[in-house]
Amino acid sequence: MGLFDLFKKDKNIPEKKLDDKNAEQPDATNPYIVKPYVPKSSATQPTVKKLSVPKPKFRNKIEKEMYEKNIEGYRDSLDSLNYQNALLERVNAAQERYKNNNDLDAVIKELEFAFIESDPPCRTSQCMDLVKYYCKAGQNNKAWSYLNHLLMKKAASLESIRFEQAKLLKKEKKWADAIEMYMLGYLATSNRIAFPKEKFIKDVKSSANKLGWDDNTVNHLAQIIEKQSKGKNFSERSLSQDYRKYYDSLNKNL
Repeated sequence: MGLFDLFKKDKNIPEKKLDDKNAEQPDATNPYIVKPYVPKSSATQPTVKKLSVPKPKFRNKIEKEMYEKNIEGYRDSLDSLNYQNALLERVNAAQERYKNNNDLDAVIKELEFAFIESDPPCRTSQCMDLVKYYCKAGQNNKAWSYLNHLLMKKAASLESIRFEQAKLLKKEKKWADAIEMYMLGYLATSNRIAFPKEKFIKDVKSSANKLGWDDNTVNHLAQIIEKQSKGKNFSERSLSQDYRKYYDSLNKNL
């Protein structure tokens, strides 16, 4: 099944979601979720060297003893920090090389190693950069699956994931689905700051125009988010239900 085969053939009809067990969390069973992409090695892919983590250096005997005896988990903490720093250096170096050689395959492989294959993976906001490279390479299916991988692992903010998914849906001309994903992203945003209504309207305007929706319709979508935000209801399921009810009412009036 292709990435966007999850949606109905009519690009203007949003797909139905299944109920989520925890309304405060993203629904792991909804049809937007696909199996996370797991990169497979092949003879045509660039090879990636194993991670080299430098041995710790100690400032004094006390620090060395704390490490050797793992006093209060000092060795575990230091090893974890050095491991993460080594991964981050790999990520930064790969992106610098890409600026010089534009080798998409190489930078994708390096970031897949850091953010997917490594156990544990590199924990940094730069994990979202892999989405950018997938899209540049025309690998939208991998970008979508990787975003769901981040979603399930809670490795990136919910709002950033939803916004990237919305952009992918727009590329596939799934206008109604893209609007819903933007709504979910802005609902997550409103959990930490006041709902940025004008920014939301700007983001969904082009998709709304494709659907033939006027300004009143877009403003009503904003009101749906505002209502939940003010009520401290950040349930994605609840927002999707209200959006789909309104969507159905629009179609009945056509």
